[in-house]
Amino acid sequence: MYFMRLFECGGCGHYWEVPYGKPHPRSCPKCGSTDVLLGLFDGQMDCSMLDPHLFS
Repeated sequence: MYFMRLFECGGCGHYWEVPYGKPHPRSCPKCGSTDVLLGLFDGQMDCSMLDPHLFS
């Protein structure tokens, strides 16, 4: 099992996962923006778009 980090694009709002141990992404895989944030779940985003193992 791999543990994942969740990232958010500040440009388009896209969320994606990157395994721990891999480098911090420099750009969004969807729009190419370099405004990449480490996304922390705050209860406001739609959990249906996340991999369910993040919360198990």
